[in-house]
Amino acid sequence: MKKQILIIFAAILLSMTAFAESITEYPEMCMGKDGEGNDVMFHCMPTPPGLPTSISLFDTFNRFAVKIGDKTTVYNSETLEPIVTFKQKGDRMTNLFEDGYFALDIDGSHTPNFYNFEGKKVWKTGNRFVADFDSIILCTNKLKRDKLVALDCSTGTELWSRKISTKKQPYYCRILQTKSKPNYFYIVADSIYRFEIASGKSIRRSLRSSKPSTNIFEKDKWNIRSNFLVKGDSLFIADADSLYCFNSDFRSIWQTALPPNSVGGSNIYWHDSCQLILLSIGEIFDNSRDGVGRLSSPFVARFDLSDGKTLSTTSINVKKNVDGMVYTDDGTMYLYGGNKIYYTNENDTTLHKIDFEPDLNYVKDYRHPGYRIHQWVSMIKDGKMERVQSNKNGFILEIDKKKFYKVYLDGHSEELPTEDVFFYDINDLYISLRNEKGINACAVVNPDTKRVIFYSKLDGDFVRDKNGSMLIRFKTGIAFRKGK
Repeated sequence: MKKQILIIFAAILLSMTAFAESITEYPEMCMGKDGEGNDVMFHCMPTPPGLPTSISLFDTFNRFAVKIGDKTTVYNSETLEPIVTFKQKGDRMTNLFEDGYFALDIDGSHTPNFYNFEGKKVWKTGNRFVADFDSIILCTNKLKRDKLVALDCSTGTELWSRKISTKKQPYYCRILQTKSKPNYFYIVADSIYRFEIASGKSIRRSLRSSKPSTNIFEKDKWNIRSNFLVKGDSLFIADADSLYCFNSDFRSIWQTALPPNSVGGSNIYWHDSCQLILLSIGEIFDNSRDGVGRLSSPFVARFDLSDGKTLSTTSINVKKNVDGMVYTDDGTMYLYGGNKIYYTNENDTTLHKIDFEPDLNYVKDYRHPGYRIHQWVSMIKDGKMERVQSNKNGFILEIDKKKFYKVYLDGHSEELPTEDVFFYDINDLYISLRNEKGINACAVVNPDTKRVIFYSKLDGDFVRDKNGSMLIRFKTGIAFRKGK
């Protein structure tokens, strides 16, 4: 199929004197198969050789954007009709509006700019970008990062600003929309805050997210609190003392005490519909030269989601460096650090080393290895997208974002083709990483039956909107298909 595309596109490029005005005027070509093995046709626009191309989806406004060289064309994702073509400015376009677009400088400052389609910079700010709420841009002051600034997207006018406490803890932002509080977002720093997007009105609940030093030679520790999760109108988060369940107004639903000095740099996630898992590798940050400290040994706990009851706890007394940990559905735990991988079981503290056959010649990025263990990945089996899980028999290992293995406890392994290992993207679209030849794949899945209804494998990028329309960028062109 790849050779056929190249030959046909070469002929098209020679014969065309100007690009068509409408996508539907371009010839149709097969870009993949449906669930029954039938060809799926796309309208394909050839792109000039040598020019960099990219595709983007702006689902909120039913828009696709295609960039060829420095020119960007915006298309209606429902009709595939072009709306506007302009010379794009700014490093990275991150949102699109009726009167212009929002772009970030990615030189390390992450400062936002708003351009109209004539190329004029309508406004700019020296503040650092945090989040985009469509009509409102949220920033923070560049150095201290202890002040939030809300800007009107079209004009750059400051709508409100608020101070937040970040003395012991950096923060991250997440948009939270619940049935009862649809117009708020949350910031977690030294405390957890809820802000009203339009006005900046806020409420605050304290957390113990740092550990002050009791020794003049010891540095203060921070990064003790976890990420936070939202389920309905309930919010879950852990700090150094407890695991909490709040409602969206920060009123306590339940609170469960954690063992003292056992949790640092923790992560929480759903285990199933009625349980929550807390993982802690015990690693936290301090103000020392390397910036990394250790508070505790690795710790794992399971909790009942409805009342916070502790169902199990496992503390692993290990002095080895631990970079990551995975808890599987059957209670097996995999720990890895440096080029060593170990396993143990829930309620057990004995580590067993796994002698993995291929050498773990890893690269380091901020002292973490270039490999990771996945709790699960997705693969196609008998026409359905299914989870392949790490469990008591072995685990899924990814090396340097290029290779995947199913590794068994005795150390023997099976390599999984990179283009056959999928991760969920958006709008029922799954995408694989590229293999060593640059080939990757995409699959569209029926969300109810998990059956694959479209599959394509090539060197490309894929986007799919909420209505089912798709774009594929490949070496010699852009393929478009209208949703049904």
